[in-house]
Amino acid sequence: MTTSVDIVNALLREFSRIDGGVSPYDPDYRFNYNVHRDVYRGYKFFDEIESFPSIYVTVEREDYFNYGDRNKFHVLTMEARGYTLDQAIEESGELLAADMEHIMKWLKKVYPEFEEIRILSVETDAGLNAPYGVTIFKLEALYQR
Repeated sequence: MTTSVDIVNALLREFSRIDGGVSPYDPDYRFNYNVHRDVYRGYKFFDEIESFPSIYVTVEREDYFNYGDRNKFHVLTMEARGYTLDQAIEESGELLAADMEHIMKWLKKVYPEFEEIRILSVETDAGLNAPYGVTIFKLEALYQR
């Protein structure tokens, strides 16, 4: 049985694979960044972050709906924020976003128990907080419980 905790833990585990090396899922893809296992649950502001790059995952909401007799589908909406510290703000954000998207592309294959997990949107701060950069992924997971 899948729970929201399982999904968040899977995201944390998979984002931790961003290690600057070759992807374990595609030998033709090399990660742009090494997050040094700095992948956490929760939310922090720039001045609270001690290590860059880093990724933080938060749950925004969870909804469910019933179908049939005693069956429930849950929809989990999350946000994954990737933080960088670099003079090339836009480029660093795009590179970290590419790494995160690569992981998301493989999640459903690695965790077939998730009915669906998808990226709703990707935003970068476009240099507003230079030299800090942030890439924001809005994510949604559908699972049965």
